[in-house]
Amino acid sequence: MKIVMLTMHSHDGHLFQALQAGAMGYILKTAGADQVLSAVRAAAAGGSVIAPSLAGKVLTEFRRMASKLDVEDGGLGQLTETEMQILQLVASGRSNKEIASKMVLTESTVKNRLSVLFQKINVADRTQAAIYAITHGLAPIDMTSQPGTAG
Repeated sequence: MKIVMLTMHSHDGHLFQALQAGAMGYILKTAGADQVLSAVRAAAAGGSVIAPSLAGKVLTEFRRMASKLDVEDGGLGQLTETEMQILQLVASGRSNKEIASKMVLTESTVKNRLSVLFQKINVADRTQAAIYAITHGLAPIDMTSQPGTAG
């Protein structure tokens, strides 16, 4: 079943509740009959329609949520596959030389990539990068391979 809300409420709270509940459209009662019919037809065809006066609210909320995700992930979504691999190797305690050898890179390339990586995830050093990787599930904590632990 496709739902199109026809309402007098232009408050964004009502709009977002309807969209979260699965409404395919949200049209104000001030819309003309042709607009309502168009919205119903669009929903029946799998499309979505939002009153033009409310579309800006949806875009604003989308931008707010996207920027919140960027801040929360600390740049994780911006990392390349190579940067992810370097981060995982840092978290496993590998030196720049070991990372370079494993990834077939020069040591200076690893240093440069680490510098860019640190900026992207907003950390100052290798320790913070390792903690970041672990807390974001990129590197498992293996206590059995750590010095000074039983295993």
